[in-house]
Amino acid sequence: NLMMILLMETMMNRDIMIAAGLSKAVERVEAGVCSTCAGEVGPFKDDFNRKEYQIGGMCQTCQDKVFGSEEDY
Repeated sequence: NLMMILLMETMMNRDIMIAAGLSKAVERVEAGVCSTCAGEVGPFKDDFNRKEYQIGGMCQTCQDKVFGSEEDY
């Protein structure tokens, strides 16, 4: 079931982040804010950036700062 897989993936990411000493980032994501800046999360430019949020919890602005934006290419 797809929902079960997504739930397990989310729980794994959470456990990995906590084990890596990123419990503050986990708390922020669980509160619905960016793991990096604690700001609002969306909107996202596309599905790729939305998926990246699910992995690392960064808002679009922080993703652009860390990975660069389309204007940087």
